Amino acid sequence: MIEKHGELMASVEIGKNIPVVTAPPVASNRVAANQSVLPSIRQAAEQFADAKSATVRQITDSAEKVHKALDAINDKLHQSSTSLAFSVDSDSQRMVIRVTDQESGEVLFTFPGEAALKVAAQINKQLDSMKGILFDNQS
Repeated sequence: MIEKHGELMASVEIGKNIPVVTAPPVASNRVAANQSVLPSIRQAAEQFADAKSATVRQITDSAEKVHKALDAINDKLHQSSTSLAFSVDSDSQRMVIRVTDQESGEVLFTFPGEAALKVAAQINKQLDSMKGILFDNQS
């Protein structure tokens, strides 16, 4: 077949058999089934979009509540005589948070506690002694 300016033209060589190609018939029940599936797909897509919007609203509401709570906590901390300090424990190499009374200098709260820091330091020492056994180098 040759196409010329949007028109199909046949070219046949004399003495050659031309194969006939036919398209498979489309069953009418398949067409009907496909048409009945489309509304359910649309409905599922709409339900998904509604659920997504509701989830976004819930996350936004939760974030606003968290910000309000943090603002309230910060206001209370500014009114009190406490301070918050972050440091790294030299033995365990873990982050430590301390709440202290600014007037007396007393440590009111430490996270993690001293016992947890000691356990972490012991674990680090054990891991250091196993380097070279478990790993290829001492780095």
